[in-house]
Amino acid sequence: MDHNQDRSDISYLLKGDNKQKQEYAAIHTCRAMELLSENDPSFRDEIIRLKEKGFSTEEAFAFLLGIEGDPYENLLKLETSLGTTY
Repeated sequence: MDHNQDRSDISYLLKGDNKQKQEYAAIHTCRAMELLSENDPSFRDEIIRLKEKGFSTEEAFAFLLGIEGDPYENLLKLETSLGTTY
């Protein structure tokens, strides 16, 4: 099942063959939106630039934020200004 979303000029597609994968993708999307809202527009531009170079979304965020290790797991552990961790 695929689910298209469009929010604040960023389009994304949630893909997954089961509910758990879809929930995990949704959590990552929420985390990305939180991080984008906490940073200035140049941060978003850098994410896009890195994605164009072949980085995954999570890898791009981790690189810019200096997060080491598994970017998929460690981005979820990062606390945002909204106080959320997953």
